[in-house]
Amino acid sequence: MALVGAAVTTLIGTLIGMTAGYFQGGVDQVLCRLIDILMALPVFPIIILLAAYFSPAVHWLGMLMGVLGWGPCARIIRSQSLSLTEWSFVQGARAMGASNGYILTRYLFPFVLPLSVAKLVLAVQGYLLMGVGLGFAGLGDSSDLEWGQMLHQAYNSGALAIGCWWLLLAPITAVVVASLSMALMVYGFEKRFDPLRNRNDRRLVVE
Repeated sequence: MALVGAAVTTLIGTLIGMTAGYFQGGVDQVLCRLIDILMALPVFPIIILLAAYFSPAVHWLGMLMGVLGWGPCARIIRSQSLSLTEWSFVQGARAMGASNGYILTRYLFPFVLPLSVAKLVLAVQGYLLMGVGLGFAGLGDSSDLEWGQMLHQAYNSGALAIGCWWLLLAPITAVVVASLSMALMVYGFEKRFDPLRNRNDRRLVVE
């Protein structure tokens, strides 16, 4: 579920963000309003309501998370695309008559890709926590043994009341370790491959 949702989020967010940042003007304004609307939506409560009333399959829940949650990814990609369009090689390609599709795929996308991968990992982290929350609330797939279901079963069986706290410790530890690992992975990935960040770091060193 988390992987499906993260893939949908990253794909839509990257496409929308690059389009808004590159074309700017009216296209940017319309897409920015759409991004603002999506970012204002309470994604997790919406997922809870839909899961409670319709009990969709896990992969459909993941896709729904991705469709509702691509706003932050698109905003970050848009910001980077806006900066990239001002670089000399992009302006030179425009002056030479290169098509918009060629510039987007040949010049912008390679620079945006590392950030998209970082946002993919970050989305996996967020949707993983959502999935754990759904499982703990008893709204996940009962046939799928995952951390949320483990917490749900342990809590409902009275693990805390009878002193068997270790039944909760294992899934909680797994969630914390996985979440922190992905957060550190995103930080390291952005620090290593984000061209705009590296450029700013070099500028600070020179100054």
